[in-house]
Amino acid sequence: MTARKKTKAGRKKAPARKKAAPRSPRPRRRRKAPEDGEPDRGGRPAIDWTEETADVVKELAEAGNTVADMAAILGVSKSALEKAIANHEVVAPAYRLGCAERRNQLRTAQYRTAKRGNATMQIWLGKQELGQRDVKAIEVGGPGGEPIPLEGDLGPIVRQKLGEFLRSRGKGEQPVRVPERKISKHKAEGEST
Repeated sequence: MTARKKTKAGRKKAPARKKAAPRSPRPRRRRKAPEDGEPDRGGRPAIDWTEETADVVKELAEAGNTVADMAAILGVSKSALEKAIANHEVVAPAYRLGCAERRNQLRTAQYRTAKRGNATMQIWLGKQELGQRDVKAIEVGGPGGEPIPLEGDLGPIVRQKLGEFLRSRGKGEQPVRVPERKISKHKAEGEST
């Protein structure tokens, strides 16, 4: 271990590191010169999206593969496949059709399961397609279902707290009107408000 040197401020300073030897420059890769009669287009060669490729995309989409998985299977980059799915005249409809067929098959299988009497599937489909939902009744009350007893008049306390709030917000002394009634009881279940 090397010793640390003290600086003027009294802190210890790490010893200077040795500089690495300069690397030799990498050899540059040169593109192969085009053959006679071929234009030098540069870059990656264009992908030939055929009907057969579109059929494979449709089958893979129907099976539920992700775009990244489909690109790996087809041997193309993910971005190239995403562009083809968005814009290509043959690949885009094939991908959409594959996804639609998958959703249709799933719905059909769920419906068959529900028809066979699977209560869980029936409830789930009811929530998804019919807008049904679970309703939980929450009642707040005192002992024996009676109203919660409140002692005294709450008006002065509410006026004081509301006045403090308004003063803290810079509203000054504004008259605060609070109804002078007591909370007597909660309404029974089923009564409208």
